[in-house]
Amino acid sequence: MSFGALSKAMIVALPDLLDTLKKNCISQGRESDEAESRKFAVISLMQIVRTAGISHFTGEQLQSVFDTLFLGLKDYAVDRRGDVGSWVREQCMPAIKDLTCLILYEGSEEQKKLLSPEHYVRFINALMQQLMEKIDKIREVAGRTLQ
Repeated sequence: MSFGALSKAMIVALPDLLDTLKKNCISQGRESDEAESRKFAVISLMQIVRTAGISHFTGEQLQSVFDTLFLGLKDYAVDRRGDVGSWVREQCMPAIKDLTCLILYEGSEEQKKLLSPEHYVRFINALMQQLMEKIDKIREVAGRTLQ
């Protein structure tokens, strides 16, 4: 997914891009689902938010990005390579932190309303769950994200 490399002008001109990427971040439960595609969709999603600027998005759009990233933290897909869902979870943890920081430091008052105490509880709970995982790298990313 190279959507994250698009210029701001291109991103603004493609209104369906955000929805397309959000759909690609989540496992559809099909055998043709590819964990690497979901991982790169998460990366592209955050690059688009950064490139377009937080002010380009409504609170509703940002909430849907948060919801998508939190769903990505529940990706436990397994194939012959093992826990491939961990690749998606690994990208979602810092993405949620980065989006939270973007809203906190650059967001409008409407956008900052998304950062309710419930948001932080949800995020901390998700990170604590990842800290209990068997995969060392996932625990490491969760710990670094929590710092």
